[in-house]
This record gives sequence, structure tokens and C-alpha cells, in this order.
Amino acid sequence: MSGQFRLSIFDPVLIIIQIITIQSLWYTSLGILVFVTDALHGSPPCLAHMFAYQDLTVKSTTGFFLVISYLVNSLCGLVALLLSNL
Repeated sequence: MSGQFRLSIFDPVLIIIQIITIQSLWYTSLGILVFVTDALHGSPPCLAHMFAYQDLTVKSTTGFFLVISYLVNSLCGLVALLLSNL
């Protein structure tokens, strides 16, 4: 496949939909990973784990698991983007 879907047409609606889709997938997969690591670690699930930068630290075990969750989520997104270009 040569990937010529709408090659010569600038479509801002398509771009906005793609941005919304990627962001939704990012936060959904991050939420699942954070929920799983919170459940395995025994800490209560909290939205601050996803949105507060103060929780991202390697000085506590909860923060360490959150950093690992972010890294795994980034690697999963990388693999998904690479596979979508094949």
C-alpha cells in the first residue's frame, strides 16, 4: 500500500478528528495502566496520578510505578504508530 488517502486535499476536520482520537487513546490506555499499577501496588486509584506532575517521582514506590506506567504507555503508543504506517 502506498498510503495515498487524501494525499492532495487539506482537510482540517480530519486533522482535528485524528488529534482527538490519538489523545483519547493515550489517556484511556494511561488510565488503564495507572489503574492496574494502583491495584497491584495497593494504593487507591486517583485522578491525580494521571494529571498531577507532583506524583511523578521515583522517591516513593507509588511514584515509581507511575513513571513506569507512563513509559510503558509511551512505548505502546510508539509501537502502535509504527505498526499503523506499515
